[in-house]
Amino acid sequence: MRYPNALWRGASRADYSTTRIEPRLVVIHVAQGSATGTTAWFHNPAAEVSAHFLSPKSGPMLQFVDTNEEAYAECAFNGLAISVEHEGFSGEHLNKNQLANDAALFKWLRTVHRIPVEWRSSPYGRPGYCSHSELGLVGGDHPGCPGPPIVADVITLLATLQRHPVIKLAR
Repeated sequence: MRYPNALWRGASRADYSTTRIEPRLVVIHVAQGSATGTTAWFHNPAAEVSAHFLSPKSGPMLQFVDTNEEAYAECAFNGLAISVEHEGFSGEHLNKNQLANDAALFKWLRTVHRIPVEWRSSPYGRPGYCSHSELGLVGGDHPGCPGPPIVADVITLLATLQRHPVIKLAR
């Protein structure tokens, strides 16, 4: 499915699969670079990698893969995860634009895919959100992704969405 508040950018056909998924996880990533560089990478057929979404430091959410198709971001978890990349680097916090993008997307994912806005410290068990690093070796072995500041930001955002399903974030 396409998220109506995202700009569609699409990924190279070599970088994702039209295999249907039934998502139960949202996996949080950091791009380790710019939105421009990440977009170029997802358009490169040699990359063989993609994500469903990219939250840039400015502007609307970008979408590369339909949420009912398989992005190549989490290896063994590709068939059950929606991936959300964030422009920036491990060790950085999300900015106000990224938090606003995430809040709107997370509410949509809760409604459309019935993924609860709850943090999970493990990808096994109940549906929810986790970091790429929580997926371990079978999830691509990215122990620093997205980094503690982004994890803390997302956990706080999810807690806010649980308490206040309709929130307004300053831009």
